[in-house]
Amino acid sequence: FSSRRRHTRLVSDWSSDVCSSDLRLTGAGAEVTRLLRRDGERLVAAGSAPAVIAAIQALPGAARPAWLHRLQADALRVRGETEAAAVIYRRLAGRGTAMSAALAWRYGLLHYLRGEPRAALTILAQGRLRDERSVDEALSLAWAGCAYATVGDARACADRARRALAAAGAAAATTPGRAEALTVGHVAASLAAALAGQLSAALAHLAEADRSVRAACDVALRAWVRVHLAHVRLAEARYAAALTEADDAVEQAEAAGCPAVLVLALAARAGALVGHGRLDEAMASYQRAAALAQRTGAPQVAQVLVGIGDLHLRHGRDALAQAAYEEAVRLSEATGDRRVLARALTGCARVAARDDPPHAVTLAARAVEVACGADGILARCALGWAAMADGDPARADRLAAEAAALARPHHDRVGLAAALELRAATADEPAAAQDALIEAATIFREAGARTDADRLAVMLGRLPGVGVAAQIEVAAPYKPHSLWMFERVDECVNRRVGDRGLQPIQQHAALAYPPDALQLGDKAGDPVGMFEHEVLPPFRDPSATRAADSRQVLSRLRPAAAASRALSARPRTPSA
Repeated sequence: FSSRRRHTRLVSDWSSDVCSSDLRLTGAGAEVTRLLRRDGERLVAAGSAPAVIAAIQALPGAARPAWLHRLQADALRVRGETEAAAVIYRRLAGRGTAMSAALAWRYGLLHYLRGEPRAALTILAQGRLRDERSVDEALSLAWAGCAYATVGDARACADRARRALAAAGAAAATTPGRAEALTVGHVAASLAAALAGQLSAALAHLAEADRSVRAACDVALRAWVRVHLAHVRLAEARYAAALTEADDAVEQAEAAGCPAVLVLALAARAGALVGHGRLDEAMASYQRAAALAQRTGAPQVAQVLVGIGDLHLRHGRDALAQAAYEEAVRLSEATGDRRVLARALTGCARVAARDDPPHAVTLAARAVEVACGADGILARCALGWAAMADGDPARADRLAAEAAALARPHHDRVGLAAALELRAATADEPAAAQDALIEAATIFREAGARTDADRLAVMLGRLPGVGVAAQIEVAAPYKPHSLWMFERVDECVNRRVGDRGLQPIQQHAALAYPPDALQLGDKAGDPVGMFEHEVLPPFRDPSATRAADSRQVLSRLRPAAAASRALSARPRTPSA
């Protein structure tokens, strides 16, 4: 059943003609309370939190026992009204130092989904655990494991995940909430395995979580599992699969009416869109996620800000990127989210490498220090670029090797490509640099990451002795449309560049447009506009080793167009 059909079936038990929002008119307080006791939690999980809230508010205050207040807080939490939910949870917890496991996991989950793992762990630690054989104890342990992963404590995460799965397994198969407990337990175990670099175990646990959540009626939890699957696909550079998972997560989070999970889903979707080179759509997804998080005042906006900063950095908007990264650093330091903190510090270091290499080294070194698991790959790459800018290529070379070594057990293909790009910059011989760039570009090409593959094709063309053929081969699958781009740019360049004059640049993305670019908006459908947007403005990147001006760029575009004509005239191979 869809969430809407499930909601209809449950509400029909209340009244065949009156929807739940009209229960205040019936005056049947005792009957409504009985039905809420039986079906309330299922209705909240199925995406009908507003109906439950309306029904509870229709009851007189004297008819509200503690479990009903807890149900109201659960519904408010799912809807994103976290402050109101927290008030009820605090009142139910009282002034003592301990609370029931049933209350602890709900209250802790509120803070965890807000992006406050340290606060979540404080509350979850107050939950009373007896024999660890109940669903509520399993959920308390499982959510604690997820929070420990966020603060970077792999050992505690693994311990809580193991105990959570044991507790959920001890409960009877028909116990309500058992499927949810198994789901969260397997996700926690997956996070622990990922932190330890055990990708096979992480994927196995996520597969179990996916199977378990299908038996649960919690739509928001299904969306949350899809978000984790999307992140695994992103690390593997499987952008099409990541986008499918993220789109499903967005749809389910919207059906559940859960803004906290929707923020996570939108951020995952934006990451997949970036991989596809659909940057405008990615920014729109990030901005929607940021607006949702800011509406509730949730610090989880920090991870969205990191993504926004990354996009600004791609476009050379250093000031905007720095502002986003610094705000993410401030928020993640306050909440104890080490994973977001490491990524934000990495971004800050990349910006600082432009103008203040010593400060960039300091920032990147701190990112490496706080990073856990695969997050340390890009942190080491950032430290390597900062070291290069600071005049220490030997250290940068060592860091490239460390990043590649860390990427392999994590099966992080994106991180491996970043390490190879750094390795190319530190290589003493052009042949070694060429091999590293071709391997990195191949990773992006196979992943469908056109923008990054073509960016590396441009870097290949800068190497001594590397001809246009190597550039074309790296981005071969996209050449028919690139040929059209080259020809149109070549026609207009004298008029446009002549009007604006020469501008120093260090990167360009003249190849980075997919065959369906005409369908991606006005900017994508206008080669002249794309040329001005991507090529003419300064597009600085720490990987750039020397500058080129507009004439030099065009000198590469024209022979590349000729090579593209020759390539497109050949019969296409299956690999192309």
